[in-house]
Amino acid sequence: MTRAIPGPVAAVVTDDLEAVRAVRHAVRLARDWDRPLLLLVPLPGTGLSLDPALHEVARRRRERDAAAVLGRITPALGGRPAPAHVVTYRPVRARTPALTAALRAARRAGAEVVVCGPRAAGRTGTRGLVLLDPVTGLAASGQPAPSPSEGVGEHVPR
Repeated sequence: MTRAIPGPVAAVVTDDLEAVRAVRHAVRLARDWDRPLLLLVPLPGTGLSLDPALHEVARRRRERDAAAVLGRITPALGGRPAPAHVVTYRPVRARTPALTAALRAARRAGAEVVVCGPRAAGRTGTRGLVLLDPVTGLAASGQPAPSPSEGVGEHVPR
């Protein structure tokens, strides 16, 4: 059973060359599907600490970094308003902690379509989310992106 895509189109905005392309693709999808756009900026958070000064310095650094990343992609938005959420993750040896944190945030926001860079789009195990590669426009499965009339497969929350 399929249904129309109900939630926003999320774009994972990282500090790399693919960020502008991903945002342009997400803006195009959100416009075509008449859906809101959500920007997710994954940045490393602090570990465990009792020192409030450390957390304050890290918070300011994250705000500066997020402003710099969003400043680079703002022209790609074409004037379209989009809330931006900084998604923190703990840097570990895992392959993609930033993407994992962004996917969790997208799922919490109700997004079922996430546009991210081509390296991340090949990821599997996304539990109901459709990851789109902005270069090819294909989903991680290699299939074309869902159209707004097709929707995506029925998602059963865990």
